[in-house]
Amino acid sequence: MPLRHVDNIRAWHLVDAYLYAAGSDGAVRAFSAETGRHLWTQAMVEPLSTLLPPTVYQDDDVRAMVFTIRDRVIFLDPATGSQLHRSHIVEGGKTEVRPVGPVHLWAGPLSSVVAAGDSVFQAAPRKRIRRYSISRGIQTYQVGADEDILLAPLCLPERDLLTLADDDGTVAATDINSRETVFTVELYARPVGWIVADHSALYVVTDAPRLHVLDLSNGKERLEGYPRGYLLPAMPVGGASVTKDSIYVTLEGGKLQRVGKELKWPNWTATGVRRFLAEWTDRVALLTEEGRIRFVRPETGETLTTIEPPGPGFDGVSNPLNDAIFLTSARGEVRCLRPANATPLKEADFRRVTTRPAGAPTEETAVAVTPEPVPAAEGETTSEEQPAGEETAVTPPEETGPKLSPIEAL
Repeated sequence: MPLRHVDNIRAWHLVDAYLYAAGSDGAVRAFSAETGRHLWTQAMVEPLSTLLPPTVYQDDDVRAMVFTIRDRVIFLDPATGSQLHRSHIVEGGKTEVRPVGPVHLWAGPLSSVVAAGDSVFQAAPRKRIRRYSISRGIQTYQVGADEDILLAPLCLPERDLLTLADDDGTVAATDINSRETVFTVELYARPVGWIVADHSALYVVTDAPRLHVLDLSNGKERLEGYPRGYLLPAMPVGGASVTKDSIYVTLEGGKLQRVGKELKWPNWTATGVRRFLAEWTDRVALLTEEGRIRFVRPETGETLTTIEPPGPGFDGVSNPLNDAIFLTSARGEVRCLRPANATPLKEADFRRVTTRPAGAPTEETAVAVTPEPVPAAEGETTSEEQPAGEETAVTPPEETGPKLSPIEAL
């Protein structure tokens, strides 16, 4: 994309089927992740200001991008960058098209807001989660916590769930409609990065350093033999990237840890790695500290081949949803690599499934993993043997009771 010499791209985000580039000039550039086509450029904030990552708004068949800008929330059509409009039925059965938002916040946000249906949820100062009505533009209630909630909340509209993690390690899931707490779990450590969910579990990384896989129905740990989470070999530098069979966590010291959801493969640690990029059918793509693409065996982490970067200064965006490898640069360049003769991707290929697939078993089972890994020498990978066995029920964590205070209606 064309950029002025004095400008650069501060951050790239892959959200839904779109790539967003936040520039130092305060503008956001949007691209189709399917084709790479530039869709729009929109000024958002003052130059050199920090722009929080966008999130997805969903209400029935309506989807939009949510941007948190200082004291307000705006809803944009992802294809055009214009304000989102939708139809409403008014008196007499007539249909009227109205704008969605903006919603003005009572206090500056600590992280990106999330939205679903008619609600916006904000992690606010003074240890509060605030809920706003989109249609009325007012705050409807707030929830108090014992500690600040610094991570962005995660909204699962398909399950009517809002999940939160405060700075003291309390993770809670609340029913959006009834406001009832589904579960509360104490992790006794500070959450890091972001919260991820699939159809069965929440994935939370802490500075203990541990990876927690929590059952969405009751908050119990799903990793067999690890009732307090999987111990990581180094401090994490972000949240988890979760694929169909694996969990990847980037660690300090140029390390990356792979943890399996099932007993299919042993776990392994890769070194000299900056981040996970994508999974192909027979290999995993990692970005090395030098900017190269390293393909490794998914079973062991053994290096298969390495590809030189297209030029200096390239980084990458983690994509756990399909086989597209995205390389990005601060100068505004993005490249996509896929396997030869791959089927073209569709918009749905970039959306995570957060409801249980039809025909999937509903029994509560644990996911078995191996003991803690031992770090390898620089540029190498380690794997450990994993005992064979069947999935068994998880030992429930110690029940400490709910920590979030009752809702304080305004």
